[in-house]
Amino acid sequence: MHTINHEVVQRHIEELRREVAQHRLQKRSIERKRKERKKLPFWAVFFSLRN
Repeated sequence: MHTINHEVVQRHIEELRREVAQHRLQKRSIERKRKERKKLPFWAVFFSLRN
């Protein structure tokens, strides 16, 4: 039988929450970048790819 340590469980939950928060931030930043890209005129995208 394993004894479940409350601290270990708490720490694990905290890590999962942090990962989820990180994931959400990354998702938001990707969406923001997509929106910004849509606003950019075509020639700006073309020049940024050339450099």
